[in-house]
Amino acid sequence: MYEPAKALIDFISECIRLQTKLKALPQRLIEPFEKVDTTPVDSEYSWRIDIAMRCRSLSDTSLSPSTSGHSAVKEPNQQLSRPDVANTFAYIELKRHAKDTNEAYAQLFRYTKEIYATQHNRRFAWGMIMCNTIVNACVFGPNYAAASEDMDLATAAGRKDFIRLFVNWSFCDSCKLGYDPAISYDYSSQCLVIQSEPTAGNPAMALYSREVLICAERMFGRHTRCFAVSANKPPPPDPSDKQRKPHQQMKCNTIVKDSWVEAPEDPAEDTRDEARHLSNVQDLIIVATGVMRCHWQIIKECHILHRNVSLSNMLVCRDDDDDVHGMLIDFDHAVNIDATEKSIHAERTGTLQFMSVNNLAKSHS
Repeated sequence: MYEPAKALIDFISECIRLQTKLKALPQRLIEPFEKVDTTPVDSEYSWRIDIAMRCRSLSDTSLSPSTSGHSAVKEPNQQLSRPDVANTFAYIELKRHAKDTNEAYAQLFRYTKEIYATQHNRRFAWGMIMCNTIVNACVFGPNYAAASEDMDLATAAGRKDFIRLFVNWSFCDSCKLGYDPAISYDYSSQCLVIQSEPTAGNPAMALYSREVLICAERMFGRHTRCFAVSANKPPPPDPSDKQRKPHQQMKCNTIVKDSWVEAPEDPAEDTRDEARHLSNVQDLIIVATGVMRCHWQIIKECHILHRNVSLSNMLVCRDDDDDVHGMLIDFDHAVNIDATEKSIHAERTGTLQFMSVNNLAKSHS
C-alpha cells in the first residue's frame, strides 16, 4: 500500500525535474522520504507515519523548512533517508477503505501538529489522505483546517488534479507552502533571522535568535511562538565552549512574540456571548447540552480532550430566529488522549475550579 503511493509521487517528482524546456523552472521538488511506515527520528511520539514528504530545493534559497527545535534552534539536515519532523513538508495518511476517511483525517491532524510545533517558520502546514483511490489535500493552520474536493486516482480527471497539485507546489512561492518569508535560517551564524514588522517610531529590522521560548505546540487554542532575540548578528557558536550550548553563547535582551490572527468579523455584529451571562435557565440547558454534545464528538472523532470546560468557555450563539445554540471555545489546554508521551507544553493556566484533576496533577492522560 505504501510503496505504490510512494512510487507514484517519485514518478511525478522526476517528471517535473525533467521539464527543462519550460520558461520557468521549478523552485523545488516535493518528494517522499525513502523510508515509509516509520517513526520520524526526532519525533516526541511513537506514532508511525505512512509517508512523509520533503522539499528538495532547486533554486529557492529562501526556503528554510527546518528551522527546528523545541527550545534551541538546530541546523537543518536534508540528507536523511528516514523522515524527521524538522525537514518534513507534509504527511500522507493511507487507508485501504473509504469508510476509514474520518480516521485518516483525525490521524493526519494529530501528526501534523508536531510539524507545526517543530518548524518555527510555518504559518500553516499541508497534509494528504489517500483512502483507496480517493485523495484529499488538507491545509492546517493555527485556527482552521480545510480539505480539498475528492481526487479520484482511478479517473483521468482525478489524476490530472493530483499531478497539478504537485506541479503547483514545485513552482509556487514558498509562502504558499506555509513557510513564513519573514523567518529564515542563517547557516553562517547558525541562528534564525526574523524580519520584524515596522511599528510606530520603529523601522523594520532583522532580529537573530537561537532559542524559542514558547513553541506553537498546538494547532488549536491561542498558543503562539515566542523567541529570545538580539538585534546584533551573533558570531558562529564556539565549539570549544563545552560549558554553554550555542543558544547560551548568544546574549538576548528582547522577546518577540507572534501576533494572533486578526478576526475579520465586525465586533459590533457579533451576537455571541458567554453562557454565564444567561438569565434564562432553559436557554442555559440548551447551550450546555450543545456544548457537551460537541465535546463528545471531538473526543470520539478527533481524540481530543478539552480539560477546561467552564461557563466562560461556553458561548451562546443566536440564529436569525433568536434560537440559542452552544459553542465550545478555548482549547488552550486540550490534549490528544492517544498520546502517552509527556507533552512539551509544560505550563498550566486556566479556570482553576473547572480544570480536570489530571490537568491539575500535570498529567496528560
